[in-house]
Amino acid sequence: MKVLRSRAAAEKAGYCQEHIRRLVKAGKFPAPIRLGEKRVVWIESEIDDWLEGKRQERDAAGGEVRHDR
Repeated sequence: MKVLRSRAAAEKAGYCQEHIRRLVKAGKFPAPIRLGEKRVVWIESEIDDWLEGKRQERDAAGGEVRHDR
């Protein structure tokens, strides 16, 4: 099992670290595992699964990418 530190998890997901924290708090991104008082990591395969779910959402919508701004 490979784990990712905060910066690597954010880079893999394509977000900044602060946005990852907001998504975790909202229950919209895999939660990290606390290894110590000041160390949290994400399981890489959980992020891969999350990304796959996003791909499936896109494909179910006919491949359209919405830009809600």
